[in-house]
Amino acid sequence: MAQSTLVNVYLEDGWRIAKAMKESGLRITAVYWSFFGLYERWEFHIATSLYDEFGPKAAYEAIRPVFSAIEGLDIMSFTDIYLISPEDNAFKAAEAVHSRHAAHYTDKDLRRRFFIYDTGGHSLYWYNLDRIDD
Repeated sequence: MAQSTLVNVYLEDGWRIAKAMKESGLRITAVYWSFFGLYERWEFHIATSLYDEFGPKAAYEAIRPVFSAIEGLDIMSFTDIYLISPEDNAFKAAEAVHSRHAAHYTDKDLRRRFFIYDTGGHSLYWYNLDRIDD
């Protein structure tokens, strides 16, 4: 269980970033916050196949212009982003948590902007990229 609450300003900045990444046309698989108990901190992740296809440096270079064009960020900066491969085991574990719960969601649930999971060993805020309409 996360010992540190992720405050709204981070969630809102994360939403702006998720929305911009999705609207950019870049191949974005998922955008989420993950709590790492070992370090007692939240990390903001963007899963993208660009990471595997072109390597980490080129993937960061591809998303930098999109990030730089985002207006209204209150706290987050480009250095707060962790890119991750959709093939990475850490991503697969996070995705498994989301998929396990999403299988039971109703239409009302699927209209939420993000989903919150606390499985005892893994805390996540998973942005709903299908809801990038507001």
